[in-house]
Amino acid sequence: MELLIVTNEKLNFNYKKGCLKTNLYYFQFMKLKSIIIQFFILMIFSSFITSDKTVEVTITGIRNNHGEIRVGVCKDDDSFQKEKSFRIIPFKKQNVANGILHVKLEIEYGEYGFSFVDDENSNGKMDYNFIGLPKEGFGFSNYYHSGFTKPHFNDFKFKHLPNQKTKVLMKVRYI
Repeated sequence: MELLIVTNEKLNFNYKKGCLKTNLYYFQFMKLKSIIIQFFILMIFSSFITSDKTVEVTITGIRNNHGEIRVGVCKDDDSFQKEKSFRIIPFKKQNVANGILHVKLEIEYGEYGFSFVDDENSNGKMDYNFIGLPKEGFGFSNYYHSGFTKPHFNDFKFKHLPNQKTKVLMKVRYI
């Protein structure tokens, strides 16, 4: 018959091939060590899973608080030239202070270009005057367009990379 004795200090096991005496504190230490290792592994992997995909955008030169800012997110020149943004994000202008609006966009990592319209009448599109010039403000990511022709995607594209804070500055141009 095998004997099992449990006390506060020692845990004794009797086996047919010999006797193994192990300190209860050793088991507790090993369990704690295992929990600590698992915690650090979880923290390392969770940082990859929950990494911040936020792009901080600052829009300057806004002339009033009417309407909304509509940001178009493009991935290439073809989609920009065809005005087919893969995502359009509207922002109310109620938080504009001294002509500046700070917003945050959540997007996957990659290469993008932002264009925007200061849609002052909230009709969801750019309005033009009788000769075809924009009546409302517009702008691009990290690029101030001073010409009268449409820019190219390469003029205002940027890279949104992991483990780097991405900030974009856009200035409104009114004609």
